[in-house]
Amino acid sequence: MEFLGSFWRCKLKSDEFSQALVTADFSVNAVRRLSLEPNQNLWIELPSESILAFDNQAA
Repeated sequence: MEFLGSFWRCKLKSDEFSQALVTADFSVNAVRRLSLEPNQNLWIELPSESILAFDNQAA
């Protein structure tokens, strides 16, 4: 978890997709409300219409 002033940036990983990292930004209020901490297990849902994927090899 990295604090960037007005939000926290988190790198999320999954046992099912071990090669993929998901970057998620959480508001300060969301981190407080959800009691988020580093290395915590968290259940998330990703709506298909909101997913953007980029090839990290293209950089």
